[in-house]
Amino acid sequence: AMGDGGDADRPCERRFEAPGGSFLAVADLAVPADAATRQPRGAPSRLSQRGFSSSEQTAAASEGLCDLVLLNRGDALLQFDVSRLEAEPREISTGSFGTVTCHCFDEREAARGNNTIAFGTTRGDVVVYSVDDERVVASLNKDGAVCNAAAVRVFWHPSRDDQICAAYADGTLCVYDLGRKEDPSLPSPGKLDAQDFYVTKPRGSKSSPAARWHISRMAITDAALSPDGCQLAVTSRDGVLRVFDFYNERLVVAFRGYFGALLCVSWSDDGKYLATGGEDDFVTLWSFPEQWIAARFEGHRSWVTRVAFCPTSVNDGNFYQLVSVGEDGRVQLWEFDIEALRMPRRSSSAVSDSLASRRSSASLYLPAPGYTEVPLLDPLVNAHVYDEPASDVIVGRTRMITSSCEGHGILWELQLTERS
Repeated sequence: AMGDGGDADRPCERRFEAPGGSFLAVADLAVPADAATRQPRGAPSRLSQRGFSSSEQTAAASEGLCDLVLLNRGDALLQFDVSRLEAEPREISTGSFGTVTCHCFDEREAARGNNTIAFGTTRGDVVVYSVDDERVVASLNKDGAVCNAAAVRVFWHPSRDDQICAAYADGTLCVYDLGRKEDPSLPSPGKLDAQDFYVTKPRGSKSSPAARWHISRMAITDAALSPDGCQLAVTSRDGVLRVFDFYNERLVVAFRGYFGALLCVSWSDDGKYLATGGEDDFVTLWSFPEQWIAARFEGHRSWVTRVAFCPTSVNDGNFYQLVSVGEDGRVQLWEFDIEALRMPRRSSSAVSDSLASRRSSASLYLPAPGYTEVPLLDPLVNAHVYDEPASDVIVGRTRMITSSCEGHGILWELQLTERS
């Protein structure tokens, strides 16, 4: 979808203005000619990055982006070196596992000097792969033995090297143990109530998955751990943002959106705020400590497919920045001051009464506040960069990388304005 089609005859921007300068497209993530040329339906290209260990002091590291980037396109999974984008990307063999839908680096292995990744597929497989040795370390949920649904997000357990988590399109999340034998006989979700959440465990302590979370009757669309690894935020097609106490396997709060599915979620670096995007074409800012919608951002002409907060060094006290991309092919940059957002449009007593009435409910599911209770902001930057839907973005201090659903990646660099 391309919104109202207003950008159809406009050339894509390779340079656009931003605070302090302008973003310039400095490199394209070139895909080898023999790689898959078109994305299968339902498997848009995604990006993931590997950070730096404290001992790495490269030019790219000083920009706060990453050194290696993964991009899936069709049946291909490609690894790019950000410092050497002129070089051919490394194509990672996904064998017979099917179309890749999500992926991530193992940051703990990266700190040890190893290049290990994990990826999920349309068939539900979760594969741990050593890029250095070009071998499969572990193959989990093979042929959908435990969960017969597409994987939508994979991530390592925040404190255990031997466990990896995968969120699925059937509304469940599995915590796999790499050292245990899989037990496909874990109970299925069954008829899950819309406000219910429960966790099933294996019969024996030596079976995997170690836990299976039954989260929603509808597909999970994204999942993100908080910076401290203690909370897990999950979006789904039922339009609800759920936040869990990850270690205690407990639902903390669930925020209902306004319209349609929520498609993506991102945490601020301080863990205080979450941003979501979805089918209502808005970016929504949620306050986790206050359990309230802090603001809504209006600017996209179609579904918002990915959001990402800018790094801490950009955020200053109550001041934050985030970037969003959408099916309208646009990149948008948002700035906001939390203290300014706390000034209500209505009288303070009216807003307080409304908030109290919602929090008095025993339910952990909080309805969306009225439109007049939530500040509405416009984007600071609104750039048309793709003639096709944009699917992902990762952000550094002065660099960012975007991708389209067809696998067209672009590296952008902030060219600072010289002050006289």
